[in-house]
Amino acid sequence: MIKGQVVSGDFSKIVMRVKSDSSMELGELVVIDQGQEKFLLQVYDLVYGSQISPQNLEMVAGMNLEEGNFNLLDESLRNYQLALLKPVLNISASSKTCKKLPDFFTKVREITKEDLSFITKPEHPLFLGQLRSGSKELDFNVFLPGKDVLSHHVLIPASTGK
Repeated sequence: MIKGQVVSGDFSKIVMRVKSDSSMELGELVVIDQGQEKFLLQVYDLVYGSQISPQNLEMVAGMNLEEGNFNLLDESLRNYQLALLKPVLNISASSKTCKKLPDFFTKVREITKEDLSFITKPEHPLFLGQLRSGSKELDFNVFLPGKDVLSHHVLIPASTGK
């Protein structure tokens, strides 16, 4: 399912316009398909955007409050959300740290289990839990290499019950 489209940004902040019938959450994982590679990104902030200038937004809000249903332009085009994304991985024949930007206006879609096929189950697995995307739990189990984890100090930063 298409969630939005890249509209601007830099390497630390890729800006995606969110599709009007879609919703986004902090921490949500999304994917950009670009040729033979994929970009795995994570939402780290959500902001409002509008085609109307800030002064005119105040006027429209005032007219709506005082006069009732006042509309300029189509509502789904006029006001929208922007999601700020951080690149996590670049996936092609192998997965590696992302070191480039996706193309302008590329479509951004929700993550699927197939996008994570590069993650393999280790030989002596220690089950950690299911992967989360925002507040959703994906049907994808995460394992750590048991022999390596238990021979070192371990820190699991999470709130109680996670």
